Amino acid sequence: LLDDTLEWIELLFVSHSMVTIGLITVFVWDALSFDRRDAMMLGPLPVRQGTVAGAKLAALGAFLLLAAGLVTLPSGFLFAMETSDQLGALAFVTHLVAHLSATVGAAAFTFAAIVAFRGVVMIVAGARAASAIGPLMQFLFVVLILSFVILTPAVWKIPHATLANPTVTGWLPSSWFLGLFERVRGSSRAYFLPLAMRALIALSIAVTAAIAVSVATFRQQMRLA
Repeated sequence: LLDDTLEWIELLFVSHSMVTIGLITVFVWDALSFDRRDAMMLGPLPVRQGTVAGAKLAALGAFLLLAAGLVTLPSGFLFAMETSDQLGALAFVTHLVAHLSATVGAAAFTFAAIVAFRGVVMIVAGARAASAIGPLMQFLFVVLILSFVILTPAVWKIPHATLANPTVTGWLPSSWFLGLFERVRGSSRAYFLPLAMRALIALSIAVTAAIAVSVATFRQQMRLA
């Protein structure tokens, strides 16, 4: 029963991390990709293109680390303190590392997916279409975070079997990173192992796609400029 409660609480934190980072990311929608104005300003400078592309990727990474740190670190320390109250210092460290692995990983997955999505739209449909989608994405994530705040209490009223079954939650990204939390925490529940593996695979794919699409967008805009 205690493990079930701990998993439900962590699932809420993972979902909160994904939605909040998504909201923060879409509010800087136009800065996520290298655009033609950037290319026209930076292209004539005596700087290698690889340096410029690397700087853009580094800026995206720094933004992610700052945003994810602000969202996950305060809740992580409180979560670890409360859940390891009478279990000792080792449990505190374990819960803190597991919590940050899950929430920061979920935040990075969401951020990378949004960056890759914007880049693909920009490459396929052009910069104007990509910018036009921005307000719609902002509206969507505002609705999501409001729904999260409003509907969270209702989660506790839903029977465990309704949500926690392989056909429903097994393919939800929030469940994957909950599995990562349990894996790092050392849970002996076997059904979390494939979920943790899906989280690592999905995160790797999302980050790789975001980097590849960002580089492709950079080259396209430099060529057009």
